[in-house]
Amino acid sequence: MFKFVRMRNLTAILILVVFCSNRSISQGLFDKQLPKRTYDASVVDSIYGITIYEELVMALGGDSVRKNGVYACNGWFEDAYLDGTIIHKGFYQSGQLQSYKNFYPNGQCERDFSSLDAMFAECKLYFPTGQMKSKVKYVEGSAKEWTDYYTNGVVQFEEKMNKSMDYYEYQKFYYPSGKPSKIFELVDKKKMVFNYTEYYESGTVKVQGQRIFIKDSNTYFDNGEWNYFDESGSKTKTDKFDRGVKL
Repeated sequence: MFKFVRMRNLTAILILVVFCSNRSISQGLFDKQLPKRTYDASVVDSIYGITIYEELVMALGGDSVRKNGVYACNGWFEDAYLDGTIIHKGFYQSGQLQSYKNFYPNGQCERDFSSLDAMFAECKLYFPTGQMKSKVKYVEGSAKEWTDYYTNGVVQFEEKMNKSMDYYEYQKFYYPSGKPSKIFELVDKKKMVFNYTEYYESGTVKVQGQRIFIKDSNTYFDNGEWNYFDESGSKTKTDKFDRGVKL
């Protein structure tokens, strides 16, 4: 599953920002006060993409502030790669990002993030080809809904938390063909019972059982009868569990 992480090894952070606006200062004078920031293409992680701006996003738990000298940045900023190609366009308020787009060296959008309000935000990520990579909806800094895609456009993974963000309503994994690989979903909200099913790539069931969610411990336990099958569909064994303990 694709996750955002902060990149630790940045090579070549040389300089800060190209554009910013400020009503109290003329644009010409303000531009002269701005140090510039440019990046080497190595800031683009092969798995996670361009994550260097996440620490400036309060909606993602970031607590850093971007400054122009001693002042927190407000308005639009652009950063570039060493060759001048745009890597980042963002709108800042009190030094933190409210919305922004990052770009690959080839000019394709890498991600498009927007804070909808103080609680809600969403982000779309893309492969260098322009194909959708992920869609994420956030509530108070935590991912409520997450969908990842294969490079062929097929959904790879999807999950959704409940309204109060206590537990998953479902988690679903898929093969590149689009057939399900693993399905975990709520079937009895009152008893907090979930069905779990694994599939062979052919589509036949591999493992099938149930889990229960215990809110006090925030844990899902295997429970009841679990059945295992070979690829022909024949049952190979059965296990029984009582809240995670094999009987």
